[in-house]
Amino acid sequence: MPLKLPRFRLPANEWPAQKISAWQPLIQRAETLQKGAGKGDNFEAVVEALRYAISYNDGTRIKQIISSRTGARAMTYLWLEDSRVRKSLNPRSLALLVECQQPRLSQIPLINLVDLYFRYFDQLGHQLINRDADMQAVLADVITAQLRLLPEQKVNNGLSVLHNLKNNADNLMMKESPAYVVRQAKKKHLELDEYFKQVGLSGFDQGRFGDICRAFYYLDTLKEIPLGESHPVFAELQKPEVNTAMYEGTLRIGHRAIEILIDRSPADPGDTWRNFILNIAGDPRIASNASNFRQWWQPIGEGRIEKVRGWLSREDLKLFLKAVEQYGEDSDDENLQRMFPARKKFLEGLFDQDLIKSTRLMLGAKAKQGVRRVLRGEMKSSYIDLGGGMSDKAVIYLNCGKFHVIQGSHSFKIWLYLDVPGRQIADYGVTYLDHNDLTKRIPNEYRKEHPGLPLADITHRPGTWCNQVIQFLANNDIELDIEQLMTKTDYKVYMQKFGMPVRRKKR
Repeated sequence: MPLKLPRFRLPANEWPAQKISAWQPLIQRAETLQKGAGKGDNFEAVVEALRYAISYNDGTRIKQIISSRTGARAMTYLWLEDSRVRKSLNPRSLALLVECQQPRLSQIPLINLVDLYFRYFDQLGHQLINRDADMQAVLADVITAQLRLLPEQKVNNGLSVLHNLKNNADNLMMKESPAYVVRQAKKKHLELDEYFKQVGLSGFDQGRFGDICRAFYYLDTLKEIPLGESHPVFAELQKPEVNTAMYEGTLRIGHRAIEILIDRSPADPGDTWRNFILNIAGDPRIASNASNFRQWWQPIGEGRIEKVRGWLSREDLKLFLKAVEQYGEDSDDENLQRMFPARKKFLEGLFDQDLIKSTRLMLGAKAKQGVRRVLRGEMKSSYIDLGGGMSDKAVIYLNCGKFHVIQGSHSFKIWLYLDVPGRQIADYGVTYLDHNDLTKRIPNEYRKEHPGLPLADITHRPGTWCNQVIQFLANNDIELDIEQLMTKTDYKVYMQKFGMPVRRKKR
């Protein structure tokens, strides 16, 4: 069935009079050179003459110019390099070029078309005025037909690249070709660059086709890496020019990479995979209207976001404990150092029982400096800034499902809630809190929103605070493995003094 070609339409662009007048000598010179064929070849003059003719939709002049080899070269060059002229590329203009160059295109115009195809590949339709035409398929058909017309190669000359491509055209001139290329490279145990050379793609692999091939190659590799282990492909995927490249639909390569790792991880996969995700997308515990959240996290779905937030809970806990420990050492605060082991064991015990669903870290300026000093660099985790006389404090919020904990350093009490304490804690858009917020505003909001639902604020008195916490939870039908919340010594003392917690009836 013959291909029905749409009418050959060219863009009618308005050009400055100064530019047009400057073209007139070039046009005259190109015409003179054309008449004196064989006396020289001023390619630039022909290019400008063709650009001028296209801007005025002068079909007769266009056909006249592209009937010469230099004109065909100029046409394909402009399609390749000039975005405005590229809009003139449609099935009819391509067919006209081929018709004017019978029996076949010469080497350079053909190479330009090949370059055009692989450079833009799936984006070809988006470069055109006529978006109804499947230019990817049309251009692939023309190139394939032209490759078949190449004379047989007798010696290793400049046509070798085209001949290699000719021998592999059936597999390389398809929409599914990037996936095919990756499968074959892996099957032959070759790097992509080496496989590109074998099949005639050398020099044509820096555009969209090459990007998609590399994306498939990298993403396929991600599916095979043992859980939690590092791999050189991580370094490649963390390059912005790689992870921001389009993958499919509105998704970028970075999105798909993140999805693969999250979906492969039943639990926290460890620092390597977690840091890879954070390096690309940042911490998901930020406001939903933040540009970074919209760009990277929103497209991958709420389920994956919550999964990563859960992973980061352990990281928050580590940073909180580091902040408290570091400040105790820096300040030589014996009381803080003495209280630290019991608080650390209690919080780690909650985590070890898989009770912690999510966290929010809060750091004063001095505590923040201490953490950064320990980490020897910037923190990837998001946190709330603490003010109002809390510069040396560190506070952590723990969502434990049936109950919620706000724990702090120094003399800050441990606060226990049976539901989300307040908007400030739940809202990732909140980036600043002070002592009044944590000890007055949030408890008061909780009482208003949850009348009759108890809360507790417990001072860290040695030997008693842990029992008060456990007893409060027991009174509200929340059972814990208390042995995991204490050191062996503290647990022995606790059992001798208090025994197993029993729910006390409310009076």
